[in-house]
Amino acid sequence: MRLDLNPEFIRTCMRLWRDTIDLRVPMRDEFKVHMMGERRTILANFENVSDGWKMLLGRATPDSPDEEAFRALVAEIEEFNAWAKGQLDELRGEVERESLRDSIHELLADPDIKRQFQDLAEAMRKKPPARGK
Repeated sequence: MRLDLNPEFIRTCMRLWRDTIDLRVPMRDEFKVHMMGERRTILANFENVSDGWKMLLGRATPDSPDEEAFRALVAEIEEFNAWAKGQLDELRGEVERESLRDSIHELLADPDIKRQFQDLAEAMRKKPPARGK
């Protein structure tokens, strides 16, 4: 089967998608808020699309004169895919840090836990640190 690709269309999509989600293109404030609020979903869609492109092109063989251009396009798609995955990993890390911070604040808001920490701190102040031999 012969498949004709428009590499510039794919490159344009990747560039516009990336610039849009990174708020580097002019847009109304409502769209900016949407992009920020839906960043995770949008990035997951970018990852899925680029995974599909990789799967489609992974087993394809280019016409002889187009081999170098084909390999360059595949490399750009792989880079875009890695960028989307990296952005998602950063968001997951932020969510985990926020969750941990919230958990610590909830824990310290508990009067019993707070008292136990205060007792521990008091005990540590009274007892001199052990010296190594």
